[in-house]
Amino acid sequence: MKKITTLLLLISISTVTYCSITPPLIDTSLIFPKIRALVPVDGTFNPGVDFFRSITFLNDSIFYYNPQGTLHLFEIKLDSITEVKKLSRSIYHGHNFRRYNFIYDSTLFSYGGKGLFGHCTELTNFDFKKQEWFKVKIKDCPRYIDEILTSWIYNDTLNCIILKKTDNEESDSYLRDCIYGKIDLANNTFYEFGVVEHIDPGIIKASSAGELIFESVRYQIFNPSGMEHIMECPFRVFDKKNWSFFSSKFLTNKPCISGLNYCYANDNKLFYRDENGLVDSAIITSDSKLNVYNSLHLFKPPNNKSNTGVEFVIYIFLFLIIIGLVMFFIRTKAVKKVNVNFWGKESKNSIKEIIEIERNLIQFKSKLITMADLDSALRIIHLSSDTMKANRSLLLKRINTRGRVNIESKRSPADKRKFEYYIS
Repeated sequence: MKKITTLLLLISISTVTYCSITPPLIDTSLIFPKIRALVPVDGTFNPGVDFFRSITFLNDSIFYYNPQGTLHLFEIKLDSITEVKKLSRSIYHGHNFRRYNFIYDSTLFSYGGKGLFGHCTELTNFDFKKQEWFKVKIKDCPRYIDEILTSWIYNDTLNCIILKKTDNEESDSYLRDCIYGKIDLANNTFYEFGVVEHIDPGIIKASSAGELIFESVRYQIFNPSGMEHIMECPFRVFDKKNWSFFSSKFLTNKPCISGLNYCYANDNKLFYRDENGLVDSAIITSDSKLNVYNSLHLFKPPNNKSNTGVEFVIYIFLFLIIIGLVMFFIRTKAVKKVNVNFWGKESKNSIKEIIEIERNLIQFKSKLITMADLDSALRIIHLSSDTMKANRSLLLKRINTRGRVNIESKRSPADKRKFEYYIS
């Protein structure tokens, strides 16, 4: 029991640590030389550019560094001795400027990005054994994606705002159609949740993944690039749960991060550590937010979703009509089959034959005749026994209904198992 309790406690602590990462003190003067020693100078990237917008924290002491515009991946461990390890084998750069990197189920993913000649619209993950990036196949992923405007992970879902391709490639209109979609990372399936047509994408994309400097379970913190040398940084916060961008009173007038100082979020609090290691914090409340903006209301359910109820009613209505027609056909066929006499003609066309049968029976009036004599008079003597029985019953009902001749069945006095017929 003690072992189980201890294991659960360790798991709990591990979970809390993972969900509440505190960025370590990052001394870039120790890191950059080690990065340059691992990668030959080729001009594809400079570690000093957008470094803090290119790292993804694994825990409080380890983070991954994927330089903007490259496929390089480094693991940086901050301990008594700073360790830098190159994890990737690739020497090529790719379409991953302003991409979104995140960790899910102990795997590093990258989504979207922009290159020199186009946009990356795929989800990739890094295989630590093969030391390469690989495309993740997404089921039901639309083919009309032109660009991933912005994205964020919340629970098991990768949310994304997609810029839809235009039908006219030469169109220079800045008004575009945008899609709000979700990728279920548990089964790698795409679901479309909303659409907004003919809108300036900048209205929706309040911040870009290329400006992300920290991410917690619920919040993302952004800081535009090129602001490293100014005294006050325009930090922006995104609430992933409530889908709202805002500035914070707490972060107003705060200097840009350098590694020794840092801005981060844990639970429902914002933290800022200055270069002397002093940490200040503030609870995120509605009163502490400035310039709150939410664009979720712009998205309307896609047509294939909004018409689901109407389509369901139409399908049910059509189904009932088909069932009704089938039942009417079966009933009509059954009635027609019953009303067809043994000559193969419908009853409305057999009055002449009925009259002739009645004339044959009149000669037996006031007499008791056998079944054989009756069948002969009814002109069914040539049929099989089952067919003869069915037609005899039908003809007796019709003749008795007309009333010109009445046929009454009686038990034979000589053999009670047989019937005789009295004609009146």
